[in-house]
Amino acid sequence: QVKQTIQQATASIPVADRPRVQLFRFGEHLAKVPSLVELRSIDEASQLAPALERLPSRMESDQPRAVFVLSDGAIEDGERLTKLTDAYREMSLPIHTLIAGDNGLRGDVAIAELAVPPRVTSGDKATLRTVVSSRGFAGQRVVLAVHAAGRESAPPLATLPITLTDGRQPCELVVDVDADIGAMTLSLPVLPGEATRENNTVPFRLAQRDRRLKVL
Repeated sequence: QVKQTIQQATASIPVADRPRVQLFRFGEHLAKVPSLVELRSIDEASQLAPALERLPSRMESDQPRAVFVLSDGAIEDGERLTKLTDAYREMSLPIHTLIAGDNGLRGDVAIAELAVPPRVTSGDKATLRTVVSSRGFAGQRVVLAVHAAGRESAPPLATLPITLTDGRQPCELVVDVDADIGAMTLSLPVLPGEATRENNTVPFRLAQRDRRLKVL
């Protein structure tokens, strides 16, 4: 769809008025593309923030009039992207975006960070600190949930209802430590219109503290 969109936009402009366009592909790395024919998605990841950081140094000497981003809509660091768009605005360089693919896409919700205690003891209560990043779903109520890995259909071990806001939201959940549980997951429900579900679940494990007594 990205190629088709670019072709249609170009064809709608008289040949004499067509702007000079530099094409770049961003996945795991930013790479300049010689022509539309060679523009293709070959990476598993879509790292937009690092690409926007590197883009000014890759541009030709004349500053462009605008940057157009055609993406799947998935976000990996909303706060970082906000700072980058502010920096582009200060350069008088507007960024226009188009989500490729499903026209029903609204945005994305992601578990951006998760920090767990370094060591725990069975029977303790462990505090999980996480950051939820979202765009396009402000006001939507969702529930963060902790499950035993592979048992996501069973009752959750801990839950936290939150109301989404555009940007990053720090959250804390408390879970009872059980040495028999082992691997766990922290997850958010996949909402209609999300760009991807890959960043809605994060696996983790609580390392048990060794409580064996030493005999002197």
